[in-house]
Amino acid sequence: MAAAVSACSSRCLRLILGRPPRARLASVVEVVEKRRRGGLVAGAVELPFFAYLLASAITAIAAIGSIFEYANQRPVFGVVSPDSALYAPLLGFFVFTGIPTSGFLWFKAVQTANKEAEEQDRRDGFS
Repeated sequence: MAAAVSACSSRCLRLILGRPPRARLASVVEVVEKRRRGGLVAGAVELPFFAYLLASAITAIAAIGSIFEYANQRPVFGVVSPDSALYAPLLGFFVFTGIPTSGFLWFKAVQTANKEAEEQDRRDGFS
């Protein structure tokens, strides 16, 4: 384990030190600027907009599908039959958590796409 950490840290160090001094300074300044503006949080991962959009679509399909399963009295995933006491609560959980989650993920996709578009406009000199 220590050897793997040592190998990783030496590789990272070579990557950082292998850059010209101006590139190192520019990358450090960029990170500081992002942290100052609140755009970079330690440990936060910013997904691309299409990942949020895909997750939103899948969640919405599952939630709406749960409504149809309840209306048609079909077994949930072919496992939980309509006679089971878990049938309505399970489908209700999918519907009442899936629709708001889908809406939130859609909102996050639009927000991320707008942020990426503004950043591209800034790089292209349109802002």
